[in-house]
Amino acid sequence: MERAKKLLDIINSGLLKMRDARVDSNIHATNLINFCPRAYLLCKKHRLMFNDDSRVTTSRIITFYVGHAVEASIIASFKAEGVSKPIDPFYINITDTDKVVGTPDAAVVIDDPKPYIIELKTTGKDEMTTMIEPYVDHVCQLSLYLWMAEIRKQPFYYDVGFIVYISKIEKKEQIKVYLVHRNDAFLQTVRTQLNVVKTFSKSDALPDRICNSPIGLLAKTCTVCKLCFSEEA
Repeated sequence: MERAKKLLDIINSGLLKMRDARVDSNIHATNLINFCPRAYLLCKKHRLMFNDDSRVTTSRIITFYVGHAVEASIIASFKAEGVSKPIDPFYINITDTDKVVGTPDAAVVIDDPKPYIIELKTTGKDEMTTMIEPYVDHVCQLSLYLWMAEIRKQPFYYDVGFIVYISKIEKKEQIKVYLVHRNDAFLQTVRTQLNVVKTFSKSDALPDRICNSPIGLLAKTCTVCKLCFSEEA
């Protein structure tokens, strides 16, 4: 039992190190789906990590890496068919010290001269049965990558891409594929928010809160909620 306990401790310690490796101060593309300029600038002002996963449990880490392994099998199928194209991390400079970073899952040539950007998502027990269209957050994420590709002048389609869902549970319909058009209305909101970051980045002042109270839906998941509503902000 003692050796089993030691092995469990080793596994948990390793999982937490994997989690900590994801901590940084950049704005990730996925952060922009429900982005708060004030939260980002608070982290910068008080020298806190904006992407702090310290509250993420080991069970969620395992779920993430199981999904990542499933997605890797789809990427391997693209390579086996000879349609996969290399894709480097994207970034957008907001100021000299602030930037947005992100890396799509894959890029694939189908029947067209340019590759399409592909986002891969795994689903749980019952999602495939009821799914009739891609989730809004996933459409936003893909839209961000298409926009970043355009800004960086990468050789991909900028107005359309694909979201592929793969069930982690054996199903009659194991994979669903959706052709997705870029959501420019969402991207306009993102551009406005990033302009707020640019405006306040060299100042000690902070933009207004987007939450009315510390018990709001977004506030509950915010790592700087207590600081945001305190006099120390």
